[in-house]
Amino acid sequence: GKVLIDVSDTKDTMKEHPLKRKAILASGQSVWVFEPLKDIGGMPQTAVVFTTRIDFKGSIPTSIMNSLAPQFLSTVSTLRKRFDKSTEIDAYNRLDVVKQLGNLAKVEAGIFAQRFMDVVKAQKVKGGLSLAQTWVNMQGEGQGWGKTVVSVKASLEETAAFFWDVNRRVNTSSDATVEVIDEKGFEKTIKRTELLGRVKGFRSLGEFTSRMKLVRTGQNSLVLDVVGVKDPSKNGEVENKRK
Repeated sequence: GKVLIDVSDTKDTMKEHPLKRKAILASGQSVWVFEPLKDIGGMPQTAVVFTTRIDFKGSIPTSIMNSLAPQFLSTVSTLRKRFDKSTEIDAYNRLDVVKQLGNLAKVEAGIFAQRFMDVVKAQKVKGGLSLAQTWVNMQGEGQGWGKTVVSVKASLEETAAFFWDVNRRVNTSSDATVEVIDEKGFEKTIKRTELLGRVKGFRSLGEFTSRMKLVRTGQNSLVLDVVGVKDPSKNGEVENKRK
């Protein structure tokens, strides 16, 4: 069942702690609601809702209140970090994906051969990750080509499972959200919304819709194909070309 914690202000200590000059006497009430969720990989989950009401008994500018409110409510984020099990949950989800890879569809490697060919005049990028090798070639009109090669200290299946799990908790950015629109086996359509920048205090958001497909091209070869597609909910809009 649910557990509730109700915290309210009191005037019982006014005699021991009288109000000082130029101080503001505020009143408030906070309610915590805890509700159990379904376990993930044997790890308990709890939904937490924190609601609060504060009256500063004075004329406080709205700009100041808007600045203080998020900081006060960030207590919930602190609580989540204290009991965070993201690494363990991600590992459980990857293991579940690995178990399903036995049913992965097999295709001819030639289908993706053109994708892996080196582009003429591609330039190797210097710097960046010391263990990665990257080549890029900007082709004009907003298009480009790039390739990165890196060694991962994990099995073939586990590495593929990591990238397939788009909702992995450890790698989720606070400035981006990922929604799975449709999923059938090892093919799904996702929509990613991310912060592109800020202009005069306003956030500029970008939406990218992609189709992901994971296939096997050989005993020791897996291919994750990601192609930009139209958002099914926005027919008639410009197609997203990001791949």
